[in-house]
Amino acid sequence: MSRPIRITLITALLTLAAACAFAKPFIKPNDRVVFLGDSITAQKLYTQYIQNFYTAFHPEWKVSFVNAGVGGDRSSAAVNRVQKDVIDQNPTVVTICFGMNDAGYRPTVDPEGLKKFSDGMKQLISMIREKTQARIVLLTTTCVDAKKNEKLVGYNQTLAAFVDETKKIGQAEKLPVIDLHRPMLTQLEKGQAVDPAFTLIPDGVHPNEAGHTLMADTILKAWGERL
Repeated sequence: MSRPIRITLITALLTLAAACAFAKPFIKPNDRVVFLGDSITAQKLYTQYIQNFYTAFHPEWKVSFVNAGVGGDRSSAAVNRVQKDVIDQNPTVVTICFGMNDAGYRPTVDPEGLKKFSDGMKQLISMIREKTQARIVLLTTTCVDAKKNEKLVGYNQTLAAFVDETKKIGQAEKLPVIDLHRPMLTQLEKGQAVDPAFTLIPDGVHPNEAGHTLMADTILKAWGERL
């Protein structure tokens, strides 16, 4: 791929407009943000990029951050560590991002797996609400790149059901939901239309730096920040 095309694609990633979920900046001075999630959160990339943004552009706010991502985790399993990893951290903001593992890496949706995911998410929300005053934000799972891992063919359709379920939970619980699945899938498809070797997800599951930049930008824009 030529250098101009690379630059165009990177620029598109960095300037992708997300629907604004908040009328004004969501993060406030002295907030303590806990990112709860699986191995994608545990990569400590999108979370670090968000932290870097507030350190650079709002240093006077003194926002602090905690990464509570654990590889292979699911919403139902996270219930067992939410006290230590989230509640005991005294958060004022908690993001919850699950679904990638919950969907079971199946080409079709397992109804029992979807219900277990939903129940786990609702339990996490209930536990956090019961013991903190934290503002909760739900993040949908991202997408996969089946071209990098043939075992994942059809998995994005399965993940779409978990994305929809996350949105339903958000609506029922009156919580904001930020869709990370669609923006990443859209950019992945656009990039591969230009260059079949293009990817944001080298191993098929875990985003690279550009993918995490897209995640961070999507979250920040939804939080009302101007990038």
